[in-house]
Order: sequence, then C-alpha cells, then structure tokens
Amino acid sequence: MDNQCPECGAPNSADARFCSSCGQRLTVAAPPPETRRTVTVVFCDMVGSTALSERLDAEALRHVLLRYYALMRGCLERYGGTVEKFIGDAVMAVFGVPAVHEDDALRACRAALDMLEAVAAFGDELEREVGTRFAVRIGVHTGEVVASGSPSDGHTLVSGEVVNIAARLEQHAPAGQVLIGAATRRLAAAAIEADPLEPITVKGIAGPVPVWSLRSVVSDTQDPDRRSTTALVDRSDELTQLRLVLGRVERGRNCHLVTLFGDPGVGKTRLLRAFAEEAGGRGAQVAGARCLPYGSVGGLAPLAGLLNTLLGESPRDRLATVLGTGETAATASAVLLRLAGTGVSGTTLEETCWALQHLFTALAGHRPLVAVVDDLQWANRDLLAAVDHLADWVQGVPLLLVCGARPELLDQRTSWGSGKLHATSLVVPPLAPDDCRELVSALVTADAVSEGGDFGEDVVGHATMDLDRLVARSEGNPLFLTQITGMLREGGDAERMPLSVRAVIEARLDRLAPEERAVLEAAAVIGTDFTTANVAVLRDRPGDAAASLELEPVIRALLRRRLVEAGNEPNGRLRFASQLVRDVAYERMPKLVRAGRHERFAEHLEGLAAGQPSVSGSAAATAFGAPPDAGVTAGPQGSSAGHLPGAAGALDAVPPRGDGQPGIPGAVGAALPGGIPHAEIGTHMEQAYRLRLELGSIDSGARDVGVRAAGHLAKAGTTALRQGDIGWAEELLARAIALPGAGLDLRVAHAEARLASGDTEDAVAELLAVLEEARGTGDRATAARARLQLAYLVPETDPDPTATAQEALEVCTADDDPLGRARALLRLGQHQQGLGQYAEAAGYLHEALDQSVRAGAELDQAGILGALAVSLWLGPEPTPAALRRCREFMGGHLAGRRLARATISCPMAVLLAMRGRFDDARSRLADAEQTLTDLGHLFAVPATRLFTAATEVLADRLPEAESLLRGAAEDLDRLGDRQLHANAVRDLARVLLLRSGADRIAADTAGPADPASAEECRRLIAPLLAALSEEQSRPGAAADLHGMQARLAAVHGDAAAAEHHLTLAEQASRSTDSPVCRAGVDIDRAHVAAVLGRTEDALDALHSARDGFAAKGHLVGIRRAETLWAALDSDRSGPAGPPGSDGGSRE
Repeated sequence: MDNQCPECGAPNSADARFCSSCGQRLTVAAPPPETRRTVTVVFCDMVGSTALSERLDAEALRHVLLRYYALMRGCLERYGGTVEKFIGDAVMAVFGVPAVHEDDALRACRAALDMLEAVAAFGDELEREVGTRFAVRIGVHTGEVVASGSPSDGHTLVSGEVVNIAARLEQHAPAGQVLIGAATRRLAAAAIEADPLEPITVKGIAGPVPVWSLRSVVSDTQDPDRRSTTALVDRSDELTQLRLVLGRVERGRNCHLVTLFGDPGVGKTRLLRAFAEEAGGRGAQVAGARCLPYGSVGGLAPLAGLLNTLLGESPRDRLATVLGTGETAATASAVLLRLAGTGVSGTTLEETCWALQHLFTALAGHRPLVAVVDDLQWANRDLLAAVDHLADWVQGVPLLLVCGARPELLDQRTSWGSGKLHATSLVVPPLAPDDCRELVSALVTADAVSEGGDFGEDVVGHATMDLDRLVARSEGNPLFLTQITGMLREGGDAERMPLSVRAVIEARLDRLAPEERAVLEAAAVIGTDFTTANVAVLRDRPGDAAASLELEPVIRALLRRRLVEAGNEPNGRLRFASQLVRDVAYERMPKLVRAGRHERFAEHLEGLAAGQPSVSGSAAATAFGAPPDAGVTAGPQGSSAGHLPGAAGALDAVPPRGDGQPGIPGAVGAALPGGIPHAEIGTHMEQAYRLRLELGSIDSGARDVGVRAAGHLAKAGTTALRQGDIGWAEELLARAIALPGAGLDLRVAHAEARLASGDTEDAVAELLAVLEEARGTGDRATAARARLQLAYLVPETDPDPTATAQEALEVCTADDDPLGRARALLRLGQHQQGLGQYAEAAGYLHEALDQSVRAGAELDQAGILGALAVSLWLGPEPTPAALRRCREFMGGHLAGRRLARATISCPMAVLLAMRGRFDDARSRLADAEQTLTDLGHLFAVPATRLFTAATEVLADRLPEAESLLRGAAEDLDRLGDRQLHANAVRDLARVLLLRSGADRIAADTAGPADPASAEECRRLIAPLLAALSEEQSRPGAAADLHGMQARLAAVHGDAAAAEHHLTLAEQASRSTDSPVCRAGVDIDRAHVAAVLGRTEDALDALHSARDGFAAKGHLVGIRRAETLWAALDSDRSGPAGPPGSDGGSRE
C-alpha cells in the first residue's frame, strides 16, 4: 500500500522513510497486531484446467484465468470475504478477516454456491465460444486461527488447523459441489440444506472428519445470545410466583429457597432486581450478592457485599443492636465483621455458616428478609454449602433466599434444592415476541436519551424493517436482543444478524476503535474487575498518571457502548458488563501475548508489594524463585472432638485424623507485604506459564515463571490450610504441584487438604506415593511427615508410630516448623495417654499447644485443648482442680470459639458427672453436640455420644447409655474409624454387663436384670480380647476388657479363668497413673470375689476402690463403692462400717 505523506499528500512506497516529493519524514505504520479469531475458510480449485490449457492458446488461457479470478473474487467479496491468495487455479479466502461477522459461516456458504453458479455460467459461455468448459470444487470449514496482516496492503495470513481441513475438504469434493465441515454446518444449520457424507480422514487430525454436501441456502441463521442490561420487560408470571412465595414465607415464618434457572441472557438478573425492589417496597429487608467466575479470593467473598448491605455504615453498632450482647453474640459478631470487612471470615466454614445463620435469624425476626444470590453457577462449593446451610437451619423466621443460576449449576450439584420441604425451582423462559419488540423499543429509546440526539429514530427505522426477523432470531433472549440492537446502533447490517454470543461480541469488538479494543484486551488479562491504572500497566505506561488521564475518553466510550460499567465501590473500579465480552476480548489475543501480559501484571503486583511500580523478571525470580516449605505436613489437618476417646470406663485417647470440614476462606491472608494476595500473583504467573506450555515454548525463562507461580500458589494454599479453608487450599495446592519446581512437601500438604475434605482414599494413595518417592530420593524430612500421617490412617504401614512421631519432631524442629512440631508432640502426647500416663502426656500436649499458637493453627489448638481435657478427666488430677483447669482453657485459648468449647466440654462433662452434676453435664454435652452439628462436624457427633453415654452410666440410666452406644458404634463403623469404633463396642459391652445383672451385688445398678445382655457382652468382647496382642500399648483397654471377662468367667463358675483375667486387668491398671482406671478394676475384683464367695476379698477391693475414687474426687464412684460395701457387709457380723467411715469422707 502507498504510504501517503501527511504534508503534501504524495504517495510513497510502504517502506519509505521520507516523502519523495517534499522530504517530510514519514511515520511507518506498525503492522496490524496478530489476533486469534473464529473464521470460515473457503478453498476453491478448478477441475478440468489441464484440458482447458490444451485447447487454448497460452494468452487466451491467461485471459480466462484472470476472468475466473475476478468472478471468484467478486462472489467472495460480495459477502465480505477476503481473498488471501490465488495459487495457480486455486483460490483461498477467509470470512472473519479483517472483521468478524456474526454470520460468517453462512456468508461463506452463500459465496460458495454463488461461485458454483458463476463458474457454471462462465462455462456455458466458454463452451459456446471455444467448445470446452471447466468446473470447480469447494471446501468450507470454520474454526479458530491466528490472523496477521491486513487485506488493505495485500498481506494477510491466517494459520491454524481449520486451513488444512478446508483444503482437504476441497480435495475430496466432486466437481461442481461444496463440502462443508461440522463447525460450518452447525453454525449455519438454520439457514442451509446439506446432506451428510461419509467422514474423511485427514492426515494430522485425530479421528475422522465429518463432512456434509451443501445443497442450498434456505434462510438466515439463528440468533446468538447476549445479556440484556436494560429494564425488565414483562416477566409478570415469574414475579407473581415470587410474590406468592414471599407471602407464604411472611405468613408461615419459615425459610424458603427459590432458585431461578435460565439460559445465559434470558433475564434472570433483571427479574431478580425487579423482585428485590418490589420486596423492599413492601417492607422487607433486601440484600444481594453476585458470584464471579474468576478471582483470587476465598469461597465466601461474595457474601461480604450482602453483609455490608445488611449492616450499613456502622456494622459494629448494627450487630450489637441486632444480636445483643453475650458470648454467643460476640463470637458471631467477630466472624461477621471480618467477613464483611475483608471478604474472608478467618475461621472455619462451619463457624461462618453458624454466624450467618445467627444474624439472619435475628434480622428476619424483626422484618422479613430477602437475600438474593445471583450467578450461582459460578459459586464454589463453600458458597453453595453456605446457602444450603442457611436454607436448612434458619427456622421460625421469614427468610427468603432467592438464587439465579444457569442450568450448569445442576452439573455441579445435581441435587440442588432437592430434599427440602421449603424449596422451589423456577425456570425463566424466553420472552414472547411482543415483549421482545417492547424490549427493542426500550433499548433504542434509552440510547436516544443517553446520546441526546436523533440516534433513536435512526435505529428504530433501521430495526423496524427487519424487526420480526430480529425477534425470531433472538429466540426471546433479552441478552441477544441487547447485543443485536447495540450493533445496529453502531451501523451494523440488519441482514447480518449475530450467529452466537461469541460472534456477536467478536463483531462488536472488531467495530471498536483500535485503542478501545486494546483497552478491553488489556483489561481482560487483569480480570472481570479492573481500574484505569491497571490497564495503564499493560499499555506500557505503569504508574504514569498522564496515561490514566489519556485513557479516560476511551473508558467513557466503552461505558457508553455498555461494554464496561462502573463498579459499586467508590474507588473508580470498573468491570466488564458481560463476562462473555471479557472472555472474547481475552481469547482474541495470541497466547504468547497473553502470557507476556500475565507475567508483566504479576511482576507489577510484586513491585507494588515491594513499594515499587514494577519489578523485573530476574528480581522477581530472586524473591520468589522456589516454592516455600509447606509447613503443614506433620499430621492430619484439624484434630477435633470427633476423635476424643470413648468413655464408659478407663478409656484411652485416640490419635487425630483429618476431620473433613470444608473450612472458610483464609488464603487472602497469604499476602505479600503490600497486601497483594499470593493467589492473585500466582494465578497470573500460572497462566503465563501454561500458555507458553500450550505453545511448546518452554525455555528456562518460561520454566522460571512456572516455578515462581508454584511458589505463590503454595504460599497461599498452605496458609489457607492452616486457617481451615480446606476447599480453597486443595485447589491452590493442586495447581501448585502441577507446576515445575513443586516439591514433595507440597504434595504432602495437598494430601492433607484432600484428607480434610473427606477424600481419604485418594489422600492415602498420595501419601503412600510421596513416601515411596521420598525414600527413593533420601528425603528424610518429607518421608517422616508422610509417615506421621499414615501412622493413624493406615496403622499396618507403621509398626512403631511413636518412633515415627519422634522422627517427625526432630525434622520439624530442624526445619523450624511450629505446626509440624505441634502435631508430632500431640501424637507423642496421645501415645502417652494410650499408655495411661496422663500426667506425662500433659507435658507433651502443653508444648504442642504452644507450638500451634505460634503457628496460628486454630483447628489444631482446639484438638490439643480437647486432648488436654482428656488427661484431666482420666489422669490423677482431682476433679475440682481438673474442672478449674478446663475453665481456664476455655477462657485462655480461643476464647469464645465454639469448636474449642466443644472439644473441652466433652471430657469436662464427664468430670461434672463424676461430681454428681448430671444436669450440668448433659447441658454441656447437648451444647457440644449441637455445636458440632451446626459447624458441620457430623463425623464428630458419634464420638460426642460416647461421652454422653458415660454420663448416663454414672447416672444409672443404662438403657439410655445402651441406645447411645449402639448408634455411635454403627455411625463410627460407617465412618471407618476403627479405633473409636472399638471404644464404642467396648463401652457397649460394659453397659450390657451391668444391665445383665449376672453378678449383681444387691442394688449396685438400677433396673431389672437382663440375662441375655451377658451373652451379648461376651460376644462383643471376644474379638476385642483376641486383638489385645495388637493393643499392648493401651493398658486402659486391656484393663477394661480383662475385668469384664473375669466377671463373666466368675458367673460361669470358672474361677481359674476369672483369676487369670483379673490378674491381667490389675497389672494393666497399675501401669497407669489413672485412679479411675485402677478403681474400676477394683470394682471388677470385688464382683469376682463376691460371686466366688470370697466376701472379705470383695470388701478389701471395695475399700481400695473407694480410696481410688476419693483420690480423684469422684463422688459418684465413692458412693457406689460405699453402697456395694454396705450390701456385702450386711451379710456378715461385726460393727465395721463402710470404708472410709472411720476417717470421714476422703475426696
């Protein structure tokens, strides 16, 4: 193309630097940038050209070919095609370069059929003149290409698989026919008639390529879709249904979940907005949240906007007014304020859900509350769980939860809304034709008002010509109509209506000024939300205030075109008006360009964190060159009350395991000094690396980007894991370990996240794989951490778990890993509890607590506090002092946190029962079980019932205890917790023995005797006794089992067996420091002696038992020993009173 001089207007060659006429310096235009776009490629070749050349003179042949070229070019350009090249007698053309049209596939089909007709007519002419003719064959295919150059300078180039397939289709086409590929047929299906043929094989293409023979074009294509941003049109039926549901909610004072399903752009958002405004007008409180498909924050961040609406400008005061004062209100307020202020709550998902439930219940108690959550198909599982929790657990108040979602939500959650008594699903249908016409009128009227000119009249006149066709193509989708009308507003041809959402948006983007398009593309790299300053970074002028000012007119133009819109925040943030616009703008850029921009923006964020506008790649590589130590690899995530020990006798503590709670967002806390989240930087670098990987362009620099991405994602993921945001942690860590440079330590952390999310099988498989690889490479540290996890999950893999814990402790100490130390110390402490050395265990546990506090691991702190309470319950500490210490734990660590309160309350309740305070004990246990249920720790509820059963045994309510234990044993078996299941079975056997009355001494237990229970007791303990060889490190269990077996043997008259088992029980109990365990064996010894007729021995045993109970401060035990002593003593002569009566009560 000539390079025209701006001074004198003279033409110059394209590469000229100075004007040949006046000498003015010329600016060489930059070549058009490469773009990725969807195009339709046409290949056409002559059939019979050899025969034609034989019949014609070379000069005549040239004239024929030139005319043929002109005919073909005319047919192609008539429909907007661009001839890329003529090669001999072949033609290649592209539809979609330089500008995409929504109906490019149809245009290509029309042009191809016109080419056949033109060649046929030219052939008739040739046959009349020279007695010969020729034909053509044509192939048409649609797909994505990379396009460069400009047809205006005669240099265009498209490359991609679509070009190869189109050429092969042409080669397979018979003379005078057009073959089209699957994509072309699909896009033009509503407007063409085509016959299927046998698929063809194309070299380099996997699988056969479907082919159709094009017969005719019968009509225009169907309409694409696009989200409407105008006022609501009609929807009276849907609004009526929503009004009826709200009325039922108000009258019945209940919670109801309504989900509006509809295709993209059908008008869900407008319908939700209209209903919310109407509900607010009739006195309801209304708040809304919108889920975003992208971002680097945790799962519940969308709820921050909802809370801010509800709480207003003074959230703390508002919460105090709504929730009142007290411990529960303070706990809930703390969670809600963090969530409203930062988008993350800093605690578990379960506690966040509980706090939201508490607030919604309180708010709706005063006035009906309508909470709207839009675009739910983009919600992660944490947000879906939160909405589901509110729908299930808010009761007795008028709360209406209204969600908008695409049908894809049901792909993620097939059971969404099902199984609920108060849930409704509504489908939002397309608009009726009359409503579509009304919407078009509203769109052009709004444009006329906003533009302040006669634009509205022009568009109305233009659109009216084809309004019926436009409405038919729209399929009643308001989004489609909005986009189509926007194109008409910008001069689009009414005959060329959009084919699909992508085609509509590509066409609109191609009509923008180059700078407008460039701004959208830069913004698309940043994300759905962006600022002008962000865009300036990717426009080569980071930190330049003037650059931002220069962009303002461009931003205003994009706002006017409704491609972007202002955010709600008063900080100048902008957002794409449609996610679809953002996606297309992003995908238009070549992958290498995207990769470079992602890397640049990530380095800019790193620079902001460092107090600089940007940093170079080498500087960033130095700062973030490798993944950090996961630091969360010494034990299963989150020990909890779910793994406190069983409780009918002298029971042992049980090592913790991953508790599976979903957690709440915490990864935002993993930020660089400037407050920039690691997840955001890591995501941009990850994209940069993966795009280069897709291109096969992985050199040392690209690999370095991948390593840096892994480092940021690992830091964010491990922080999320520490804070209990399990779902977010699992996602981040999975992405980190898929990148180069990720070590085995990250795989251990990922396994922990999977374990905590309930994916035990896969977590174990990953840990076993890591262990094998670590051993093979000599990685002692990682091997120790993996073994510490596996020691509990798969006991048969580790014959010496104590040595494993000790090794892990040494490794974590050397690595300065406080959380790893905490978990290793907890495991060592629990081993001492298993040995019955509760006082010694407390030393390990206190040190573990200090380390968990240092690590900021709240879930681990709760588990360790529960383990300390177990030592206070079963250890030598007298009950008054033990209860005092439990209260100190509650007030001093995680004060007000419900999970910690629950873990401590379970052993504490049994301590209260020992003092005879059964109502207090039951109240605490009920609260603990409710807390665990509220927080979603359903796996922990069966273990809580073991403590409740222990309380009922002490209260002589054996039927209640039996029922609790049977249910707990069944649940624990289902959950696969072998150790706790064994505890539940052993406790059940003890209750059955007591109920049997087989060796009852007078009134030592309440209720009638049940001989059948003795046989069931024998059956239950038999396998447990057989397994005792594997439980030699658990003397408490051994003492309990041998004590029961001794009593059963005595009842059956087998004195030798009774003495044998009694001796074993005593040996086991004396090896512990538990007065409860030793006194329990003394009670068993008394029963055996009484049954065998050795009354004096029985009395001695009861005296010893009474002393043991007194040392513990176990008032119920003291009374029981004295009652049994009195019953036996009444049968013999002598003035001696009950044990201890001569010296007073000895607590």
